[in-house]
Amino acid sequence: MNKKLTGFKHVFKFTLIQSLKSKSYIISTCVLCIMALLSMPVTSLISKNESKVESFSFNKVLILDDAACLSNDFTEMLNINEAYKDVEFVADNREMYKIINEVENNGDEKSIFLYLTHDLDTYSFKLEVYYNGNGLVKRADVNVFSNDIETYFKKMLPIFFDVTDEQLEVINAPVLKEVNLFDEDGNVIKDKERIDMTEYYVMLGFLVAVLMIVQIVATTVSSSIVQEKSSKVIEFLLTNVNPFAILSGKIVASLCTVFVEVLAIGISYIGSLAINGLLSDSKEIIPVAVKNAIESGIFKDTNLLGIFIAVITIFLGFIFYGTTSSLAGATVSRIEDMAEGQKMQSIVVVIGAYLGMFYVISLLQGGGSEILKYIAFLLPISSVFILPVFAILGKVTLSLAIVSLVVLVISVIILTQFASNIYAALLYYTGNPMKIKEFIAFSKIHGKAGK
Repeated sequence: MNKKLTGFKHVFKFTLIQSLKSKSYIISTCVLCIMALLSMPVTSLISKNESKVESFSFNKVLILDDAACLSNDFTEMLNINEAYKDVEFVADNREMYKIINEVENNGDEKSIFLYLTHDLDTYSFKLEVYYNGNGLVKRADVNVFSNDIETYFKKMLPIFFDVTDEQLEVINAPVLKEVNLFDEDGNVIKDKERIDMTEYYVMLGFLVAVLMIVQIVATTVSSSIVQEKSSKVIEFLLTNVNPFAILSGKIVASLCTVFVEVLAIGISYIGSLAINGLLSDSKEIIPVAVKNAIESGIFKDTNLLGIFIAVITIFLGFIFYGTTSSLAGATVSRIEDMAEGQKMQSIVVVIGAYLGMFYVISLLQGGGSEILKYIAFLLPISSVFILPVFAILGKVTLSLAIVSLVVLVISVIILTQFASNIYAALLYYTGNPMKIKEFIAFSKIHGKAGK
Protein backbone atom coordinates (compact mmCIF):
# COMPACT_ATOMS: atom_id res chain seq x y z
CA MET A 1 0.00 0.00 0.00
CA ASN A 2 2.89 2.36 0.81
CA LYS A 3 4.34 1.69 -2.64
CA LYS A 4 1.04 2.58 -4.31
CA LEU A 5 0.90 5.88 -2.42
CA THR A 6 4.43 6.85 -3.41
CA GLY A 7 4.21 10.31 -4.91
CA PHE A 8 0.74 11.02 -3.48
CA LYS A 9 1.98 14.06 -1.59
CA HIS A 10 3.59 15.58 -4.69
CA VAL A 11 0.50 15.00 -6.87
CA PHE A 12 -1.79 16.36 -4.16
CA LYS A 13 0.33 19.47 -3.63
CA PHE A 14 0.79 20.06 -7.37
CA THR A 15 -2.93 19.69 -8.17
CA LEU A 16 -4.06 21.75 -5.18
CA ILE A 17 -1.70 24.66 -5.93
CA GLN A 18 -2.52 24.64 -9.63
CA SER A 19 -6.25 24.61 -8.93
CA LEU A 20 -6.14 27.35 -6.29
CA LYS A 21 -3.93 29.53 -8.52
CA SER A 22 -6.15 29.02 -11.56
CA LYS A 23 -7.66 32.30 -12.79
CA SER A 24 -10.95 30.61 -13.65
CA TYR A 25 -11.17 29.15 -10.12
CA ILE A 26 -10.39 32.47 -8.46
CA ILE A 27 -12.78 34.44 -10.66
CA SER A 28 -15.65 31.95 -10.35
CA THR A 29 -15.21 31.72 -6.57
CA CYS A 30 -15.14 35.51 -6.20
CA VAL A 31 -18.22 35.92 -8.41
CA LEU A 32 -20.16 33.26 -6.49
CA CYS A 33 -19.14 34.76 -3.14
CA ILE A 34 -20.24 38.24 -4.25
CA MET A 35 -23.55 36.82 -5.50
CA ALA A 36 -24.07 34.98 -2.20
CA LEU A 37 -23.15 38.08 -0.19
CA LEU A 38 -25.59 40.30 -2.09
CA SER A 39 -28.37 37.73 -2.54
CA MET A 40 -30.46 38.45 0.57
CA PRO A 41 -30.03 42.26 0.77
CA VAL A 42 -30.76 42.70 -2.95
CA THR A 43 -33.79 40.39 -2.78
CA SER A 44 -35.17 42.28 0.23
CA LEU A 45 -34.50 45.61 -1.44
CA ILE A 46 -36.35 44.55 -4.59
CA SER A 47 -39.26 43.27 -2.49
CA LYS A 48 -39.43 46.54 -0.57
CA ASN A 49 -39.32 48.58 -3.77
CA GLU A 50 -42.13 46.49 -5.24
CA SER A 51 -44.28 46.74 -2.12
CA LYS A 52 -43.66 50.43 -1.44
CA VAL A 53 -45.17 52.70 -4.08
CA GLU A 54 -45.81 56.44 -4.00
CA SER A 55 -49.23 56.18 -5.64
CA PHE A 56 -51.51 53.48 -7.04
CA SER A 57 -53.10 53.32 -10.47
CA PHE A 58 -56.48 52.79 -8.73
CA ASN A 59 -58.24 55.20 -6.38
CA LYS A 60 -61.24 53.16 -5.22
CA VAL A 61 -61.71 49.69 -3.69
CA LEU A 62 -65.23 48.25 -3.78
CA ILE A 63 -65.67 45.79 -0.91
CA LEU A 64 -68.23 43.00 -0.60
CA ASP A 65 -67.77 41.41 2.83
CA ASP A 66 -69.88 38.26 2.95
CA ALA A 67 -67.86 37.08 5.97
CA ALA A 68 -68.73 40.23 7.95
CA CYS A 69 -65.19 40.43 9.31
CA LEU A 70 -63.90 43.73 7.91
CA SER A 71 -64.54 47.02 9.65
CA ASN A 72 -65.25 50.24 7.82
CA ASP A 73 -62.04 51.75 9.19
CA PHE A 74 -59.07 51.07 6.90
CA THR A 75 -56.67 53.59 8.42
CA GLU A 76 -54.45 50.65 9.41
CA MET A 77 -53.67 50.24 5.71
CA LEU A 78 -51.78 53.54 5.90
CA ASN A 79 -49.33 51.95 8.33
CA ILE A 80 -48.66 49.26 5.75
CA ASN A 81 -48.32 51.67 2.82
CA GLU A 82 -48.78 55.46 2.88
CA ALA A 83 -49.96 55.41 -0.74
CA TYR A 84 -53.41 54.29 0.50
CA LYS A 85 -54.10 57.86 1.63
CA ASP A 86 -55.37 58.54 -1.90
CA VAL A 87 -57.47 55.33 -2.08
CA GLU A 88 -61.13 55.23 -1.08
CA PHE A 89 -62.47 52.03 0.49
CA VAL A 90 -66.20 51.66 -0.19
CA ALA A 91 -68.49 48.97 1.24
CA ASP A 92 -70.72 47.68 -1.57
CA ASN A 93 -73.64 45.40 -0.71
CA ARG A 94 -74.80 44.81 -4.25
CA GLU A 95 -74.77 41.33 -5.76
CA MET A 96 -71.33 40.12 -6.73
CA TYR A 97 -71.93 39.86 -10.48
CA LYS A 98 -73.16 43.48 -10.63
CA ILE A 99 -69.96 44.76 -9.02
CA ILE A 100 -67.81 42.62 -11.29
CA ASN A 101 -69.65 43.89 -14.36
CA GLU A 102 -69.04 47.47 -13.28
CA VAL A 103 -65.31 46.92 -12.76
CA GLU A 104 -64.98 44.85 -15.93
CA ASN A 105 -66.90 47.05 -18.34
CA ASN A 106 -65.76 50.48 -17.15
CA GLY A 107 -62.16 50.46 -18.36
CA ASP A 108 -61.80 54.17 -17.68
CA GLU A 109 -62.66 53.68 -14.00
CA LYS A 110 -59.74 53.38 -11.56
CA SER A 111 -61.46 50.91 -9.25
CA ILE A 112 -60.90 47.33 -8.12
CA PHE A 113 -63.16 44.85 -6.34
CA LEU A 114 -62.37 42.99 -3.10
CA TYR A 115 -64.58 40.00 -2.25
CA LEU A 116 -64.30 38.30 1.17
CA THR A 117 -65.94 34.95 1.94
CA HIS A 118 -65.88 32.52 4.85
CA ASP A 119 -66.21 28.75 4.44
CA LEU A 120 -68.03 27.48 7.55
CA ASP A 121 -67.12 23.84 6.80
CA THR A 122 -63.34 24.43 6.78
CA TYR A 123 -63.35 27.69 8.77
CA SER A 124 -61.19 29.23 6.07
CA PHE A 125 -61.33 32.76 4.67
CA LYS A 126 -60.88 33.71 1.04
CA LEU A 127 -59.84 37.12 -0.28
CA GLU A 128 -60.54 37.64 -4.00
CA VAL A 129 -59.40 40.70 -5.94
CA TYR A 130 -60.89 41.61 -9.34
CA TYR A 131 -59.76 44.32 -11.77
CA ASN A 132 -59.97 45.21 -15.46
CA GLY A 133 -56.77 43.91 -17.06
CA ASN A 134 -57.34 46.08 -20.14
CA GLY A 135 -58.08 49.25 -18.21
CA LEU A 136 -56.04 51.86 -16.37
CA VAL A 137 -55.27 49.72 -13.33
CA LYS A 138 -51.78 48.18 -13.36
CA ARG A 139 -51.23 44.55 -12.50
CA ALA A 140 -48.19 45.33 -10.31
CA ASP A 141 -50.32 47.65 -8.14
CA VAL A 142 -52.99 44.97 -7.75
CA ASN A 143 -50.33 42.46 -6.64
CA VAL A 144 -49.08 44.90 -4.02
CA PHE A 145 -52.65 45.51 -2.82
CA SER A 146 -53.42 41.78 -2.58
CA ASN A 147 -50.37 41.25 -0.36
CA ASP A 148 -51.15 44.30 1.76
CA ILE A 149 -54.81 43.41 2.28
CA GLU A 150 -53.79 39.89 3.35
CA THR A 151 -51.40 41.39 5.92
CA TYR A 152 -54.11 43.77 7.10
CA PHE A 153 -56.71 41.00 7.36
CA LYS A 154 -54.43 38.71 9.39
CA LYS A 155 -53.68 41.57 11.75
CA MET A 156 -57.31 42.62 12.21
CA LEU A 157 -58.84 39.13 12.44
CA PRO A 158 -57.78 38.47 16.07
CA ILE A 159 -59.16 41.89 17.03
CA PHE A 160 -62.47 41.11 15.35
CA PHE A 161 -62.81 37.85 17.31
CA ASP A 162 -61.56 39.45 20.58
CA VAL A 163 -58.48 37.22 20.75
CA THR A 164 -55.92 38.46 23.29
CA ASP A 165 -52.16 38.52 22.66
CA GLU A 166 -51.68 35.66 25.13
CA GLN A 167 -54.29 33.53 23.39
CA LEU A 168 -52.79 34.34 20.00
CA GLU A 169 -49.35 33.28 21.24
CA VAL A 170 -50.76 29.93 22.32
CA ILE A 171 -52.54 29.48 18.99
CA ASN A 172 -49.35 30.23 17.01
CA ALA A 173 -47.11 28.07 19.20
CA PRO A 174 -45.37 25.22 17.32
CA VAL A 175 -46.96 21.78 17.61
CA LEU A 176 -44.49 18.93 18.12
CA LYS A 177 -45.56 15.64 16.57
CA GLU A 178 -44.17 12.19 17.34
CA VAL A 179 -45.44 8.78 16.26
CA ASN A 180 -44.53 5.77 18.44
CA LEU A 181 -45.13 2.06 18.14
CA PHE A 182 -44.84 -0.98 20.39
CA ASP A 183 -42.45 -3.85 19.62
CA GLU A 184 -43.09 -7.51 20.42
CA ASP A 185 -41.94 -7.00 24.02
CA GLY A 186 -44.19 -4.01 24.55
CA ASN A 187 -41.35 -1.46 24.43
CA VAL A 188 -42.06 1.96 22.92
CA ILE A 189 -40.13 2.62 19.70
CA LYS A 190 -40.18 5.85 17.71
CA ASP A 191 -41.61 5.42 14.23
CA LYS A 192 -38.87 6.64 11.90
CA GLU A 193 -40.79 5.76 8.75
CA ARG A 194 -42.77 9.01 8.71
CA ILE A 195 -41.73 12.62 8.17
CA ASP A 196 -43.55 15.95 8.23
CA MET A 197 -43.28 18.84 5.77
CA THR A 198 -40.45 20.55 7.67
CA GLU A 199 -38.35 17.39 7.62
CA TYR A 200 -39.24 16.88 3.96
CA TYR A 201 -37.97 20.33 2.98
CA VAL A 202 -34.77 19.90 5.03
CA MET A 203 -34.08 16.52 3.40
CA LEU A 204 -34.85 17.82 -0.06
CA GLY A 205 -32.67 20.89 0.47
CA PHE A 206 -29.77 18.75 1.67
CA LEU A 207 -30.18 16.41 -1.32
CA VAL A 208 -30.05 19.31 -3.78
CA ALA A 209 -27.00 20.81 -2.03
CA VAL A 210 -25.10 17.50 -2.17
CA LEU A 211 -26.11 17.05 -5.81
CA MET A 212 -24.66 20.44 -6.71
CA ILE A 213 -21.41 19.77 -4.84
CA VAL A 214 -21.05 16.31 -6.42
CA GLN A 215 -21.38 17.89 -9.87
CA ILE A 216 -18.73 20.48 -8.96
CA VAL A 217 -16.39 17.73 -7.70
CA ALA A 218 -16.95 15.67 -10.86
CA THR A 219 -16.26 18.63 -13.14
CA THR A 220 -13.16 19.65 -11.19
CA VAL A 221 -11.60 16.17 -11.25
CA SER A 222 -12.35 15.38 -14.90
CA SER A 223 -11.29 18.82 -16.18
CA SER A 224 -8.00 18.54 -14.27
CA ILE A 225 -7.23 15.21 -15.93
CA VAL A 226 -8.20 16.37 -19.43
CA GLN A 227 -6.11 19.53 -19.13
CA GLU A 228 -3.04 17.60 -18.01
CA LYS A 229 -3.53 15.02 -20.76
CA SER A 230 -3.62 17.75 -23.37
CA SER A 231 -0.59 19.52 -21.87
CA LYS A 232 1.43 16.26 -21.58
CA VAL A 233 2.00 16.88 -17.86
CA ILE A 234 0.51 13.48 -17.02
CA GLU A 235 3.09 11.66 -19.12
CA PHE A 236 5.82 13.06 -16.88
CA LEU A 237 3.85 12.10 -13.76
CA LEU A 238 3.38 8.52 -14.94
CA THR A 239 7.14 8.03 -15.26
CA ASN A 240 7.67 8.91 -11.60
CA VAL A 241 4.43 8.20 -9.71
CA ASN A 242 2.18 5.17 -9.31
CA PRO A 243 -1.21 5.59 -11.07
CA PHE A 244 -2.99 4.93 -7.76
CA ALA A 245 -1.15 7.86 -6.17
CA ILE A 246 -2.01 10.11 -9.11
CA LEU A 247 -5.66 9.16 -8.92
CA SER A 248 -6.02 9.53 -5.15
CA GLY A 249 -3.92 12.70 -5.05
CA LYS A 250 -6.05 14.42 -7.67
CA ILE A 251 -9.33 13.39 -6.08
CA VAL A 252 -8.36 14.55 -2.58
CA ALA A 253 -6.92 17.80 -3.96
CA SER A 254 -10.11 18.43 -5.92
CA LEU A 255 -12.19 17.79 -2.80
CA CYS A 256 -10.08 20.36 -0.94
CA THR A 257 -10.55 23.00 -3.65
CA VAL A 258 -14.28 22.40 -3.72
CA PHE A 259 -14.40 22.52 0.09
CA VAL A 260 -12.61 25.89 0.06
CA GLU A 261 -15.02 27.22 -2.57
CA VAL A 262 -18.14 25.95 -0.78
CA LEU A 263 -16.84 27.25 2.57
CA ALA A 264 -16.20 30.69 1.08
CA ILE A 265 -19.69 30.77 -0.48
CA GLY A 266 -21.24 29.57 2.80
CA ILE A 267 -19.47 32.29 4.82
CA SER A 268 -20.58 34.86 2.24
CA TYR A 269 -24.19 33.70 2.52
CA ILE A 270 -24.04 33.91 6.32
CA GLY A 271 -22.71 37.43 5.90
CA SER A 272 -25.60 38.12 3.54
CA LEU A 273 -28.08 36.98 6.20
CA ALA A 274 -26.36 39.18 8.80
CA ILE A 275 -26.43 42.26 6.53
CA ASN A 276 -30.05 41.63 5.59
CA GLY A 277 -31.00 41.20 9.24
CA LEU A 278 -29.31 44.44 10.28
CA LEU A 279 -31.01 46.33 7.45
CA SER A 280 -34.46 44.86 8.13
CA ASP A 281 -37.01 46.33 10.50
CA SER A 282 -37.01 43.23 12.73
CA LYS A 283 -33.17 43.18 13.06
CA GLU A 284 -33.31 39.38 13.08
CA ILE A 285 -30.37 37.62 11.41
CA ILE A 286 -31.78 34.09 11.42
CA PRO A 287 -34.45 33.64 8.71
CA VAL A 288 -37.97 32.92 9.93
CA ALA A 289 -38.07 29.58 8.06
CA VAL A 290 -34.89 28.39 9.81
CA LYS A 291 -36.13 29.58 13.19
CA ASN A 292 -39.46 27.80 12.72
CA ALA A 293 -37.66 24.58 11.70
CA ILE A 294 -35.52 24.66 14.84
CA GLU A 295 -38.49 25.45 17.08
CA SER A 296 -40.47 22.58 15.54
CA GLY A 297 -38.07 20.12 17.21
CA ILE A 298 -36.69 18.69 13.98
CA PHE A 299 -33.23 18.28 15.54
CA LYS A 300 -34.41 16.75 18.82
CA ASP A 301 -32.91 13.34 17.92
CA THR A 302 -29.59 14.73 16.63
CA ASN A 303 -26.49 13.32 18.34
CA LEU A 304 -22.72 13.19 17.82
CA LEU A 305 -22.79 9.66 16.36
CA GLY A 306 -25.28 10.72 13.72
CA ILE A 307 -23.18 13.75 12.82
CA PHE A 308 -20.05 11.56 12.61
CA ILE A 309 -21.81 9.09 10.27
CA ALA A 310 -23.01 12.00 8.15
CA VAL A 311 -19.53 13.53 7.79
CA ILE A 312 -17.89 10.18 6.92
CA THR A 313 -20.63 9.38 4.39
CA ILE A 314 -20.30 12.75 2.66
CA PHE A 315 -16.51 12.41 2.46
CA LEU A 316 -16.64 8.86 1.08
CA GLY A 317 -19.47 9.77 -1.28
CA PHE A 318 -17.45 12.59 -2.80
CA ILE A 319 -14.47 10.24 -3.21
CA PHE A 320 -16.76 7.70 -4.90
CA TYR A 321 -18.07 10.19 -7.42
CA GLY A 322 -14.64 11.79 -7.77
CA THR A 323 -13.24 8.40 -8.79
CA THR A 324 -15.97 7.79 -11.36
CA SER A 325 -15.41 11.26 -12.81
CA SER A 326 -11.66 10.58 -13.08
CA LEU A 327 -12.47 7.61 -15.32
CA ALA A 328 -14.82 9.78 -17.35
CA GLY A 329 -12.11 12.42 -17.73
CA ALA A 330 -9.51 9.84 -18.76
CA THR A 331 -11.71 8.74 -21.70
CA VAL A 332 -11.56 12.28 -23.11
CA SER A 333 -8.51 13.78 -24.83
CA ARG A 334 -9.81 17.29 -25.61
CA ILE A 335 -11.42 19.93 -23.41
CA GLU A 336 -14.22 20.50 -25.91
CA ASP A 337 -15.21 16.80 -25.60
CA MET A 338 -15.45 16.84 -21.79
CA ALA A 339 -19.24 17.32 -21.72
CA GLU A 340 -19.67 14.29 -24.00
CA GLY A 341 -17.38 12.18 -21.82
CA GLN A 342 -19.28 13.09 -18.65
CA LYS A 343 -22.71 12.05 -19.93
CA MET A 344 -22.64 8.62 -18.30
CA GLN A 345 -21.27 10.10 -15.09
CA SER A 346 -24.10 12.65 -15.01
CA ILE A 347 -26.72 9.96 -15.63
CA VAL A 348 -25.42 7.91 -12.68
CA VAL A 349 -25.49 10.98 -10.42
CA VAL A 350 -29.05 11.85 -11.45
CA ILE A 351 -30.24 8.25 -10.90
CA GLY A 352 -28.71 8.24 -7.41
CA ALA A 353 -30.29 11.59 -6.54
CA TYR A 354 -33.71 10.54 -7.81
CA LEU A 355 -33.62 7.29 -5.84
CA GLY A 356 -33.07 9.29 -2.68
CA MET A 357 -35.76 11.79 -3.67
CA PHE A 358 -38.32 9.08 -4.41
CA TYR A 359 -37.76 7.53 -0.99
CA VAL A 360 -38.13 10.89 0.78
CA ILE A 361 -41.38 11.57 -1.11
CA SER A 362 -42.70 8.11 -0.23
CA LEU A 363 -42.03 8.81 3.47
CA LEU A 364 -43.97 12.05 3.25
CA GLN A 365 -46.92 10.17 1.80
CA GLY A 366 -47.19 7.94 4.85
CA GLY A 367 -44.41 5.36 5.07
CA GLY A 368 -41.89 4.42 2.42
CA SER A 369 -41.49 1.14 0.61
CA GLU A 370 -39.12 -1.27 2.34
CA ILE A 371 -37.59 -2.30 -0.99
CA LEU A 372 -37.02 1.31 -2.01
CA LYS A 373 -35.54 2.09 1.41
CA TYR A 374 -32.89 -0.62 1.19
CA ILE A 375 -32.10 0.24 -2.42
CA ALA A 376 -31.67 3.92 -1.61
CA PHE A 377 -29.55 3.33 1.51
CA LEU A 378 -27.41 0.45 0.29
CA LEU A 379 -26.58 1.60 -3.24
CA PRO A 380 -23.45 3.79 -3.07
CA ILE A 381 -24.76 6.02 -5.89
CA SER A 382 -27.73 7.11 -3.74
CA SER A 383 -26.69 6.65 -0.10
CA VAL A 384 -24.56 9.81 -0.11
CA PHE A 385 -27.69 11.86 -0.90
CA ILE A 386 -29.89 10.64 1.98
CA LEU A 387 -27.87 8.82 4.66
CA PRO A 388 -26.14 11.96 6.06
CA VAL A 389 -29.34 13.98 6.61
CA PHE A 390 -31.24 10.92 7.90
CA ALA A 391 -28.41 10.22 10.35
CA ILE A 392 -28.38 13.84 11.58
CA LEU A 393 -32.17 13.90 12.07
CA GLY A 394 -32.19 10.45 13.69
CA LYS A 395 -34.48 9.05 10.98
CA VAL A 396 -32.47 5.90 10.25
CA THR A 397 -31.69 2.94 12.48
CA LEU A 398 -28.09 2.54 13.61
CA SER A 399 -27.84 -0.94 12.08
CA LEU A 400 -28.96 0.25 8.62
CA ALA A 401 -26.67 3.28 8.82
CA ILE A 402 -23.66 1.10 9.66
CA VAL A 403 -24.44 -1.41 6.90
CA SER A 404 -24.90 1.42 4.40
CA LEU A 405 -21.61 2.97 5.47
CA VAL A 406 -19.77 -0.37 5.20
CA VAL A 407 -21.17 -0.94 1.71
CA LEU A 408 -20.01 2.55 0.71
CA VAL A 409 -16.51 1.93 2.11
CA ILE A 410 -16.20 -1.39 0.26
CA SER A 411 -17.49 0.21 -2.94
CA VAL A 412 -14.95 3.03 -2.70
CA ILE A 413 -12.08 0.56 -2.15
CA ILE A 414 -13.14 -1.66 -5.06
CA LEU A 415 -13.80 1.26 -7.38
CA THR A 416 -10.51 2.97 -6.52
CA GLN A 417 -8.57 -0.27 -7.10
CA PHE A 418 -10.37 -0.85 -10.40
CA ALA A 419 -9.80 2.75 -11.47
CA SER A 420 -6.09 2.69 -10.66
CA ASN A 421 -5.64 -0.54 -12.67
CA ILE A 422 -6.97 0.99 -15.90
CA TYR A 423 -6.15 4.63 -15.17
CA ALA A 424 -2.69 4.68 -16.75
CA ALA A 425 -3.87 2.96 -19.92
CA LEU A 426 -6.85 5.29 -20.27
CA LEU A 427 -4.68 8.37 -19.92
CA TYR A 428 -2.91 7.48 -23.17
CA TYR A 429 -6.24 7.26 -24.96
CA THR A 430 -6.50 10.12 -27.49
CA GLY A 431 -9.51 9.18 -29.62
CA ASN A 432 -13.12 10.34 -29.43
CA PRO A 433 -14.93 10.10 -26.08
CA MET A 434 -15.57 6.44 -25.24
CA LYS A 435 -19.09 5.06 -25.35
CA ILE A 436 -20.25 2.81 -22.53
CA LYS A 437 -19.79 -0.38 -24.60
CA GLU A 438 -16.27 0.66 -25.60
CA PHE A 439 -15.41 1.44 -21.99
CA ILE A 440 -16.66 -1.96 -20.78
CA ALA A 441 -14.64 -3.75 -23.47
CA PHE A 442 -11.57 -1.67 -22.60
CA SER A 443 -12.01 -2.46 -18.90
CA LYS A 444 -12.08 -6.20 -19.58
CA ILE A 445 -8.80 -5.98 -21.48
CA HIS A 446 -6.94 -3.69 -19.10
CA GLY A 447 -8.66 -4.56 -15.83
CA LYS A 448 -5.65 -6.52 -14.61
CA ALA A 449 -3.07 -4.03 -15.77
CA GLY A 450 -0.65 -2.78 -13.17
CA LYS A 451 -0.89 -5.86 -10.94
